[in-house]
Amino acid sequence: MKVFNSINQEHLKPLASDFKKYLMGVDDMSLEDVRDVLRQRLHAKHPTEFPTGTAGASAAGLAAKIFDTRKILASASVECTQCDYEEDLADHRLGFVLYEMNNEAISTGLWLKNLEHHTSKKCPDCPQPMRKSISYDSPPPLLIFEINSDNITLNKTIGFEEDDEMKVLQLKGMVYHGSFHFTSRIISSDGAVWFNDSMTTGRQCEKDEHLETMSGRKLMKCRGKKLVLAIYALV
Repeated sequence: MKVFNSINQEHLKPLASDFKKYLMGVDDMSLEDVRDVLRQRLHAKHPTEFPTGTAGASAAGLAAKIFDTRKILASASVECTQCDYEEDLADHRLGFVLYEMNNEAISTGLWLKNLEHHTSKKCPDCPQPMRKSISYDSPPPLLIFEINSDNITLNKTIGFEEDDEMKVLQLKGMVYHGSFHFTSRIISSDGAVWFNDSMTTGRQCEKDEHLETMSGRKLMKCRGKKLVLAIYALV
């Protein structure tokens, strides 16, 4: 509910309603019906980003639309790279989806700790460039990382310090892509990793391994497909 209340409910609320209809057996709605209704709704609102037919769409773009938020979650600070000059904190429109802009991130945990970039601004006290650092104001209930490189390591947990207490986001899901097709892994509360490929497993999931026995590097590939989304949730 905490996640739900933080999100613009334009797409999430009707999706949740359709899932409820499926679970209650209303109108004989199937999971395929839920998927198709969402596709139609997204195409009607955003035809360029979500075309119909055989044209593809971005998994990160889909996640960003469903989990869009108008709530301010983060702040940005601008400081000099050389001297002590810094500006006041300002609100930042960082959301629940993080996009990998380069291949510099070593792991998802370090990526989150180093949300910064150089700006075109120059320090007023010295001629050196300024750097903008971005951080969440409090631990987000959900984080989705778009993965573009093969060099990053997938952390199984990500920690946030809040009021001298450690809040932990656990890896809960992964989306893979290859040969113009998406597959997924889902991690249950006991750490079991479940695999789904709608073309081969249908609605069923196959038990894969246990998260404890899988390295972060091993999680980057799945049956010949490459990781494109990593999903974490607050526990």
